[in-house]
Amino acid sequence: MTWNTVLFDLDGTLTNSGPGIFNAVEYAVSKLGLEPHERDFYRGFIGPPLPWSFENLLGLPPEEAARAVEVFREYYNDCGIWENSPYDGIPEMLAQLRGSGKTLMVASSKPQKQAEQVLAKFGLAQYMDYISAADPTDSRDQKAAAIARCLERAAGPAVMVGDRRHDIQGAKANAIPAVGVLYGYGARDELEAAGADYIAETVEQLKNLLIKGDAQA
Repeated sequence: MTWNTVLFDLDGTLTNSGPGIFNAVEYAVSKLGLEPHERDFYRGFIGPPLPWSFENLLGLPPEEAARAVEVFREYYNDCGIWENSPYDGIPEMLAQLRGSGKTLMVASSKPQKQAEQVLAKFGLAQYMDYISAADPTDSRDQKAAAIARCLERAAGPAVMVGDRRHDIQGAKANAIPAVGVLYGYGARDELEAAGADYIAETVEQLKNLLIKGDAQA
């Protein structure tokens, strides 16, 4: 089978958003007087919804996690969002996929405005047919809900691409295959445990998989 529609996670899949997210988490931890961690600990914040990360990684109750998200965004909305860049080869891959007739979409846990800003800033929005991001009014899991909204507009068989387990789990919740990428912030064991159907170590491997389809992967 070849996939007519490709859904991409944003942070850690299309762009290397780590520096801005790390800085924003450290800002929130400092301002709220929370116990600091080594910078590498905050890798877990890249990909999952922020409330989940503050609750599960830092052990905050929901009310405190909500406040931490607000403080995080004080830094991120002004500075962190731009401490970011596309991974090498991503623009070229997207152009080739579009040229081959693929429908391309983004399914992100970021707020809609931020996702659109990042994609526009780095010239990636031009390749996207639809951008689906977090919707606070949707009671479903944010990643699964973002994927579901994309699938309502999908043209033919679809596949999800992401670097964290939430991307894979969101794809499974919507009964579509998932590709885990290792150049982002997730590890092979995390992606395989979540049920990734394929693993791509590099952008080049990902491009070849998406163009050839699973039959020739």
